[in-house]
Amino acid sequence: YQQCIINATIFSQKDNAWGYVTTGGTEGVIKGVAAGVNHLRLRYDNILMIWSSQAHYCVSKAASLIFGSGATGIQPLHAVIPANKRGELDLTEVKKVMSCCKMLDVQSIMLVATLGTTFKGGNDNLNALRAIFTDSGFSRDQISVHIDAALNGGWWNLAQDTPKYKIGVEFDSISVSGHKWYGGFIGGFVMLSRILDESSSKTMSSKSSVQYIKLEDKMISG
Repeated sequence: YQQCIINATIFSQKDNAWGYVTTGGTEGVIKGVAAGVNHLRLRYDNILMIWSSQAHYCVSKAASLIFGSGATGIQPLHAVIPANKRGELDLTEVKKVMSCCKMLDVQSIMLVATLGTTFKGGNDNLNALRAIFTDSGFSRDQISVHIDAALNGGWWNLAQDTPKYKIGVEFDSISVSGHKWYGGFIGGFVMLSRILDESSSKTMSSKSSVQYIKLEDKMISG
């Protein structure tokens, strides 16, 4: 059942991603952000997490769970960016934040973008955001992007007038709420690029391999 749902997605192909059915959209966001942070922390200490003021409230919950306790040993830096009239991340405000990165010794970026904000249906422009990060001196391996595919998650790539983002290219992980997906199944799913899944696994303890179920425990809910 899980494999059928993951294979049905249009964001990737089976050979470049791994995913699972979650308890809901919140778990998907937490897993995607955690995997991105784990990937970045293999090389960098100071991570700046960026999201929109119009993003779902679970994004701030993910930031609090992952950075709040200080257990990761990572300097927690967060930027909640105002949205424009369309409900998208305001690119001018993003540039202002990025201009401060050198002063704050920011070494990498964890971006949570939204496809279809709750109240305005705004879609964050990944290509424009990546261009801003590049202009600010951040290379591809210094950036991890998770997409919270909210209101428009299930239908994003079916509309002719939308950019066709691909996992492992414009973004590294994506989560979709099941009730906004085709058929409206209960729960949701999260998908990670291969490189994100592999680096995330490296940061897990050796006890993550559970012998009696013959699986690696990669899922938040077990």
